[in-house]
Amino acid sequence: MRGVALAQLRAHKGRYVASVLAVAIGVAFVAATLTLTATSTESVRASVAAQFSTTDAAVSVPSEFADQTGEQLANVSGVQAVAVDRNRLVSVTSGTKTYSQVELTALADDEQLRWQKLTVGVFPQGDRQALAYAGSNFAVGQRLFVRPDVDTATDRTAVEITVVGLVERGDATSGVPQLFAPGAAVSAVDSGRSDDRDDVVIRLAFAGDTDPASVMTAVDDVASTVPGAEAMSGEAAADRVVQQFTGGSVILASVLLVFAAITAMVSCLVIANTFAVLITSRTRELALLRCIGADASQVRSGVRMEALLLGVVASVAGVVLGIGGVALATWVTRMTGAELPLTHLAIPFTAVLVPVVLGVVMTLLAATVPARLATRVSPLAAFTTVASSEPRGRNIFRITAATVLVLFGTTVLIWGIGQKSVPAAALGGGATFLAIMLSGVVLVPPIVRAAGSAAALLLRRTAAGPVAELTGANAGRAPRRTAATASALIIGITLTTMMVVGAQVVRSSVSTLISDMHPVDLIVSSGTPLSAPLVESIRTTEGVAAAVPLTRTKIDVNGVALNIAAVDSSSLSAVMRSGSAPTADEIALASEDQALAGVQGGERVTVLAGGITKTMTVVEGEAGSFADRASVGGAPVPTGMAVRLSSFGTGSADTVTTLRDLVAASSPDATFSGGVETQQQLDDILTLLLRIVLALLGVAVVVALIGVGNTMALSVIDRRRENALLRVIGLSSRGVRAMLLGEATIIAAVASVAGVALGTTYGVAGAAAIVGADRVSIPDLPWVEMVVIVVVGGLAGLLSAALPARRALRADPAAAL
Repeated sequence: MRGVALAQLRAHKGRYVASVLAVAIGVAFVAATLTLTATSTESVRASVAAQFSTTDAAVSVPSEFADQTGEQLANVSGVQAVAVDRNRLVSVTSGTKTYSQVELTALADDEQLRWQKLTVGVFPQGDRQALAYAGSNFAVGQRLFVRPDVDTATDRTAVEITVVGLVERGDATSGVPQLFAPGAAVSAVDSGRSDDRDDVVIRLAFAGDTDPASVMTAVDDVASTVPGAEAMSGEAAADRVVQQFTGGSVILASVLLVFAAITAMVSCLVIANTFAVLITSRTRELALLRCIGADASQVRSGVRMEALLLGVVASVAGVVLGIGGVALATWVTRMTGAELPLTHLAIPFTAVLVPVVLGVVMTLLAATVPARLATRVSPLAAFTTVASSEPRGRNIFRITAATVLVLFGTTVLIWGIGQKSVPAAALGGGATFLAIMLSGVVLVPPIVRAAGSAAALLLRRTAAGPVAELTGANAGRAPRRTAATASALIIGITLTTMMVVGAQVVRSSVSTLISDMHPVDLIVSSGTPLSAPLVESIRTTEGVAAAVPLTRTKIDVNGVALNIAAVDSSSLSAVMRSGSAPTADEIALASEDQALAGVQGGERVTVLAGGITKTMTVVEGEAGSFADRASVGGAPVPTGMAVRLSSFGTGSADTVTTLRDLVAASSPDATFSGGVETQQQLDDILTLLLRIVLALLGVAVVVALIGVGNTMALSVIDRRRENALLRVIGLSSRGVRAMLLGEATIIAAVASVAGVALGTTYGVAGAAAIVGADRVSIPDLPWVEMVVIVVVGGLAGLLSAALPARRALRADPAAAL
């Protein structure tokens, strides 16, 4: 039967195009996901873990033990070089500009442990010289004045450092500016307290003539004497850093594979449809094989052989497409210098093997039922009648299983919404959707027939009436084929609509919640004083309802140093949407500052401010940590502003942009926070996620549309004599084309309407599980987008059938009969 299978593929290769495309797209999705994950990991390793490229061992120690431990490790036999990678966040001033949140890192004294790649200039020769990343805000020869970032006042002498060289940017995943300077310069920028970021890493290089294992044992012995220290090999240290940066990549890969599974499900429906119709069109041929000696198992094996060969070819093509796409993206990233972790292409063995196996297995499973149906009709019956491509049955199992799933899913979905449990709601929604898919063969055909009858009724008295009646009758002639085609499209449109509706409902609902949680719309904070003209400009900006100056000041609460904002309480009330400003006897502390000081709201605490000690009451600082200026003092020149906007939500975006541009001109280090910023961040996240998800779901929708076109193409083959007869008795070519296009449009339109209805239901339910049913507003639904999805779905079905309709008209009626 192998020869027969090969002959069939060669003779009717055009009929398999849709199936090959469906499998190839699904396989490409998986191959691209696995390759993308490996490439991202390898790229991150080459960037953030570059410091360990020349490291034989690394010891992580608490910052207070770093110098002492470094000296002990330097005395270990076999250790040739030691680098203490001490770092801290600093504030850098150059000219009139100040940059906060700059990372100052110690540069290794020994060249063997220097991993930085110099592009311009030289390595530091003195203690007050530094390297900067190429493309940063710093240039060779630029003089920088560096202070600890925790010290926003100017009461400490800045350390002057000169940039003498630029190095390649190693960390393409972080936007934090970075400077590399000798350890003496890092130590000189002293904040008066240990503010090193986390633990300090000490890197070691071993001598070439030593046994690495024995030296590592000695290093472990030293580390064991230091509280909180941990020793590991350089490779293990690199793996740990990579894991920290790629933890999200694993989650992303899992999400992508979920969408790949959705695409695979749709592909299976397309493949099953293809083989079902192809088997029907070859009923007489298969009967002839049975008559000349082939038994039922051989016929089934022949069909499976076709599926196997098709799966292998399509899977290989999909792997090439998926890996090629990632390779192209990696090349573009390197050429454009985009800050994406895609610089080192990595193709794991699993990215080739797993997709190929998946594609072949998927194709074989999809062809299982058609292969079994191929031997149901007896050879003699096949020669005397035209066998139906639609096996009849009562679908008792489908109906029973669907009923159970609907009852279970609805119960769990309602419970999940009531408990605000997204996993439970997802489980319930998934169960009900599976029930709908199982019962599709029962539900979809009657709806399609009804839609066809309605169209025929509307057009009965027009010239298109006869064609409309034929279209309506044909649309429901093959229930299983119609159901499978519509189901594939319903899956993609349901998920697309669910994401669009859910995102819109969450965006609208959370806006009110954010307004309640953040009493102040916008807080502008700067490390340098704001000029009087800037303060006045902020107040008079269009869209600003009120603005109050803030001054950063240092206080002690129960002996713990805190940075808070000093403000005129009587003026603060004008910018607060909810809550009240603290009185002269109160101090508002944010939750993180309460935890740092070990206090709670309502507690009386001892506050040291401006050399004066007083007792004050702690209140919840929902807008941040602040107190009345008369109580805690503060410099007369403001370093920030609390702003209330005329409108809250997406309508305030232009005002925020204007304020950003205004402040950036004189205070480039200024930061923005508050309710409007949180709302904008949420909008940005939802918009980005929605675009990504819609792009991923678009793959499944494309495969489903291929299935619609495939169904029409196979219908043309299945009904070639019928179409020929219609043309012989007077139906024009235009009429045949309209009949086929109308049939595809009806199926696609029904699937689109059903998908939008289901997607809207699941989207609202999902949003209710996230924010609560009481916060869901039906008028906020994206009605325009929902109508667009229905219209686009119908038009896409029309376009997908254009080629099959054109092919149907090429056949000569007499020859077809």
